Amino acid sequence: MSLVILSFPLILVLYFACIIWVLQLMNAKATQVLQDYSALFYGLLLLALICGLATQPDGRWMPATPQIPQSWQTIWLCLLALLSGYGLFKAEGWLIAKLSSGKAQAHQAVRHQAGHWWILPVMVLIVVIEELIWRGYLPSNINEQWQIGGLAAAITASVAFGLHHLFYGWIHVLLKSGYGLLWLLFYQATGTLWAPVLSHLAFNVAVYYCRDKNAVLSPCPEKKAV
Repeated sequence: MSLVILSFPLILVLYFACIIWVLQLMNAKATQVLQDYSALFYGLLLLALICGLATQPDGRWMPATPQIPQSWQTIWLCLLALLSGYGLFKAEGWLIAKLSSGKAQAHQAVRHQAGHWWILPVMVLIVVIEELIWRGYLPSNINEQWQIGGLAAAITASVAFGLHHLFYGWIHVLLKSGYGLLWLLFYQATGTLWAPVLSHLAFNVAVYYCRDKNAVLSPCPEKKAV
């Protein structure tokens, strides 16, 4: 199962290719449908993956289910994680603006999806499932199955998390790998997945709903005057 999760970028390619093929057979506008509903399609794929994990006989993913914080220290760390999500969004916007001559624009799919009423509950579902998989299940599973040590397993899982953002560009592979490692540290420091869930959710909400002030998903090179 860890190999299946690590090959997630390839799974995404095949999955969305099949969706496009089916839409074309139905004479639908595949590009428009994906712009409007790719978050929903992606959420369904993640849901299928977590259901696959749930059927594993040893149930190793179950202990990672988010628990209510039990101490004030953990609560403060969760609040810090929540604030860090918006901080990552602002830092990413600054960095991408520097790399793209001061210009950045939102990914087209994000612009379309932010207007749908269902995007927020879907976003919450996606974040929780991603944290269960990428922080709660995969690092410990890799370490157990491959015996490569906790640090190497953490880096491997974080890079894999970065790779499944490949469609946004190479810079996002690097950035999301770093975020994945940070969110794993939040999980290990607090002992609860609520910390990375809150940070991840704050980041995603900022990406979707603060996009006009600081849209960061796709660098937009400055156009030359004709």
